[in-house]
Parts: sequence; structure tokens; C-alpha cells
Amino acid sequence: MLDVGFWELLLVSVIALIFIGPEKLPGTIRTIALMVGRFRRSLTNLRNEFENEIGADEIRQQLHNEAIMESLRDTKSEIDSAIAETKLTIHDVTHPLSQPLSDPDTTQAREVRDETNASGGSTTGEQDSRAGSGP
Repeated sequence: MLDVGFWELLLVSVIALIFIGPEKLPGTIRTIALMVGRFRRSLTNLRNEFENEIGADEIRQQLHNEAIMESLRDTKSEIDSAIAETKLTIHDVTHPLSQPLSDPDTTQAREVRDETNASGGSTTGEQDSRAGSGP
């Protein structure tokens, strides 16, 4: 507010001593101190009334709440992006598992069946179905 240092106070004191005189200086300082105190109290009361009229406390609370909500929105977006990244990672990991693995027994059985069909022979499953539908 007012940046009054030691040298400024000393200068004001010397000027007051010269103009007011040593007899009246203590009474004048007391009067000035009382007036400054009343002025400060009046300003404080005026400020409090003004804040009550405009609802400064409510405005401060609303600004505080908006700051909290913004923080929550930021946190939610970070969590959503982490969830999306995790889902993508899980999909990348599980996608190869959803494809059938080649079983060596199944692969050999297919090769035998393909060779048998190519040579004109039939597999045992085909023989069983023919035996059941015979004349």
C-alpha cells in the first residue's frame, strides 16, 4: 500500500516538529492516530457492506467450485484416455489369441484326408456314412 521507510518517517517527523512545535506535537500525533483509525474502520465497514451487497462470498465460492470442476474434467479426460489406451492394448494382446492355433494333430489329419481324397480313397468317416445308408 504505502511504502514508507525510516527516512521518510524521519523527514515527516522533523517537518512536523518545526511547524507544529514541541508542545503541541504529542497531542497532534494522538489526534492524527485517532483519525487514521476511524478512517480505516470506516473503510473496512464500507468494504464489508459492499461485499455483502454484491455477494462476493458467493462469487468466490462459485469461482472455487468452477476451478474444482475444471480439475475434475481434466482428471476425467486423463482417465478416459488411459482406459482407451488400456482397451487398445488388451485388444492387441487378445486379438492373436482369438485366431485358431494350428494343432499338429489336426494339421496332419487334414493332410491325410486331403491325400486320401486326391487318390480316390475314402476316410473312415465317409465309410461309416456309406455303410449306414447302404441298400
